[in-house]
Order: sequence, then structure tokens, then C-alpha cells
Amino acid sequence: MLTSKSKIFSLLFCALCIFWCDFWFQVKPRAQQPSSADVVFFREKILPILSTRCQSCHSDTLKLSALTLESSEGLHTGGVHGPVVVPGNPELSRLYRRVARLEKPYMPMDGAPLSEGEVALLKNWIERGAVWPESVRPDKTHPTANSSAANAQNGTATPELSANAILFQ
Repeated sequence: MLTSKSKIFSLLFCALCIFWCDFWFQVKPRAQQPSSADVVFFREKILPILSTRCQSCHSDTLKLSALTLESSEGLHTGGVHGPVVVPGNPELSRLYRRVARLEKPYMPMDGAPLSEGEVALLKNWIERGAVWPESVRPDKTHPTANSSAANAQNGTATPELSANAILFQ
């Protein structure tokens, strides 16, 4: 016959086992596919900011503070201080806090501050979940200067982007 203490102990032990199993064996939800609007927003609004204002110091080549902003993996892995973005929460995201001049060191360190519009776009992107579409992957074939000049002559020129931005087109 179980005493009341042993019944309580058994119940606590069972509850602990259930909690442990729930914690360790939980099914991870599958990542949702970004909407076409998220893909367009990232490609047209966010990628140009990252490529022209951030990737000169935070690229796969340079990686200051061990941070690269050339891929989703680099963004979410972060650098020596961990992830730079908390999806859905710009106030906790170092990327936003530093470009918005809320936290030192301000970014970019060696350049003019981002415009209010650029900061607002980054804030909006983080609020929307900081979606970096899987379809945006580095393209290792770089256009040459001659192909850019030829495109300009035949009317198919693209906007001027940094070398890193060309990787994502």
C-alpha cells in the first residue's frame, strides 16, 4: 500500500517524465514558405540595403565579428555575439538597434548612417519575421564589367549594386 508521500512522489515523478518527454521529443513545426510578397519585399527592398550598406564588412569574405549577412544562415547564426535578428521583434534585434542608432557601436561603422527610410524598411522586415527566402541563394557566376557595359548599351541594364548583391540576383 502506498503512503500519501509516496503517491505525491510518484505523481511528481510522472509529471517530470511527461515534461521531459514533451521537451525533448517535441515535433518541430515546419518552416512556412514565404509568400510571394515576402520574396519580392526581400529581393527589392532588403537585399539592396544589406548588400550596399552591410556586406562590405559582414560578408563571407570579411566576416567582421564573425558575422556574414550574405545568407539566411549567416543572418540567423549571427556572429561572436550570437544572432543579430530576433524575428518579429526589432527592439531585441541588434541589427535594427545598431542601424537605428539605439545601441553602440552604431552601424555602419565606416560610412554614413542609414536613411530613416532604410531603417524603417529593416524594422518592417524584422517585424514581418525577417524572412530570407530559400530561393535567394548566392549565384557564383559574376557578370563581368564588359557584360554590364553591353547590357547598358542594349537597354537591359540593371540598377547599380555592390559586387555582393550580384551574388543574389
